[in-house]
Amino acid sequence: MARPLSSPWPTAYGTVFFDDVASAPTLRRGVNAGRIRRLASHIYTADLETPAGELVERNIWQIVGFLMPDGVVVDRTASCGGEVVDGIIVVSTDERKSHLDLPGVTVLVRPLERMDDDFEWVYGLQMSSPSRTIVDNMKVSRSVKGRVPRTLTQTEMQWWAKDNVTLWGEDADQIAQKAMTIAQGDDVVDAADVAALFGIDFTAAEIPADHRAVLAIAGAVRSLGGDPDWSGADVHVGSTADELIDMLRALHTTVCATDPGAWRGGPNRLPSLEFVAADDVEVMLRAGFAMTATIPEALARSVGVLFVVLLVDPFADATEEVALLLMNTELSDLGGTPMIVPRNLTADYEAAKRRAILKGEVVALHDVLSTAARRPAHGGVTASLHA
Repeated sequence: MARPLSSPWPTAYGTVFFDDVASAPTLRRGVNAGRIRRLASHIYTADLETPAGELVERNIWQIVGFLMPDGVVVDRTASCGGEVVDGIIVVSTDERKSHLDLPGVTVLVRPLERMDDDFEWVYGLQMSSPSRTIVDNMKVSRSVKGRVPRTLTQTEMQWWAKDNVTLWGEDADQIAQKAMTIAQGDDVVDAADVAALFGIDFTAAEIPADHRAVLAIAGAVRSLGGDPDWSGADVHVGSTADELIDMLRALHTTVCATDPGAWRGGPNRLPSLEFVAADDVEVMLRAGFAMTATIPEALARSVGVLFVVLLVDPFADATEEVALLLMNTELSDLGGTPMIVPRNLTADYEAAKRRAILKGEVVALHDVLSTAARRPAHGGVTASLHA
């Protein structure tokens, strides 16, 4: 009986490997034989089914550790604990001078800069300390090609600080003091601004401390062409935040006989996916609608309104139905035509909706609804005022 062929590379589902496991001719033969595939320069996989973008995102830090072994995780990515946000991560390294575009993930790079309190992370990499992360993210950076900026926006920074002051507990004062010391030696950030950040009376703020929800809505608004650093005033025509909240409640009374128009009083039915506590529903809706008010294009703004309601999940029942109705109400007020999602797009809509809620990525949801708006529909997901 013939012995099975052994492989010099890992063959487990979802894994990647690099070009140091075998010679170039061996790798070429493996690709040509359909046993492996090349994902990017130096990066391969024996998983022939999983989309390349998913494989890269799942293994991104193993990849970065191989390609940039001197790397320090910094800026926005350090503030999120290494999470890929809007397909972006940020690394300080001298291994590369230009950004690295991989399937599904872009690695933004800047020159290597180490500090004594950077800590060891995964795959031989380091991550900037909380104090350094504060100072790094107070440096303004710009969005390029619709991507999130390298650093947090001012609004995101305020909510990140608020969220983490609670998390840090007794260490918060020490972390803030260290950040001010770092800022004193920095040419861009003023130590007084760091002090002001931690001197904010967050208890008086109208927006709750739901870090994940704030970042998710801000990222979605930016992807849809808006500016999440809102001033509190609507900057385009359409409904105000308070008007949208009133309409949301009124629409709920028309479709739900149980507690019509009332916010949910406890966790939603999937607590693991709860982004906003019950007590914070209305203030988060108001904050989200204030941000979507900065989106200039009618359909994009209406999709933003839909996303805010789905993420906040304000009702115990019928949230999605009411969210779709509110989307069309806003679309109609902005001069658009109400729509329904036809049956042939239902699966795409459901997949895009899940991706939006779980990852904050709304472009696919916008694209599906844009397609629905251009097609005559014969039944499907009710999204029309008249369906």
